Amino acid sequence: MKNKLYAVWSLNCLIMMLLYCGNSWADTNTDANTLVPRPPGLFTLTPGGGYFWFSGKQKLDNTAVGVISLGYNATKHWTTELSGGLFETKRKDISSNDNSYFYSIGNLYYFRVEKRLQPYLIGGFGVTHIKNPANNDPRSLANISGGGGLELQMDRRTALRAEVKDVYTFTGSKQDVLVTLGMSFFIGGHSSNSKKSQNRST
Repeated sequence: MKNKLYAVWSLNCLIMMLLYCGNSWADTNTDANTLVPRPPGLFTLTPGGGYFWFSGKQKLDNTAVGVISLGYNATKHWTTELSGGLFETKRKDISSNDNSYFYSIGNLYYFRVEKRLQPYLIGGFGVTHIKNPANNDPRSLANISGGGGLELQMDRRTALRAEVKDVYTFTGSKQDVLVTLGMSFFIGGHSSNSKKSQNRST
């Protein structure tokens, strides 16, 4: 039941993101390739959803996942981000639904920061907590992850983001894949462009 709720949450997030982004894109007065600043000191809040493909060693059903992330821009290229997610999955060898979660910290490096469409790389480490793990594994499993994504900035406050990560669990050498789609909201930060415009107005 909760797995369906996570899937509905992910679908609703996708619909709202597409509607909002469509309106933002239509309303913006800037050119499609105009700089949208990513200043140091900027915070990003990114709710979203996605899908977890588990390694066969996990003996778990693949499942939808709800995700939220909070990031901080150290520079216009580097962002540090905390993420957490909830999901429900089922052991393949026994009939039991497991309420599980994960959390992670990672660093993102953005390319083409002068453009609306910005590819990035991400790497970090985290913990996945599975209520009823297979293979006599502990419930909390440490992992490292790496991958990449694309961020499409719709205006100076929002962006649409898609990401793919390979999640490697040390216990049992398991490799899972997490795909997510989210809407980023920009909070704070200091734009050198806004300073210039203020100086021109004075």
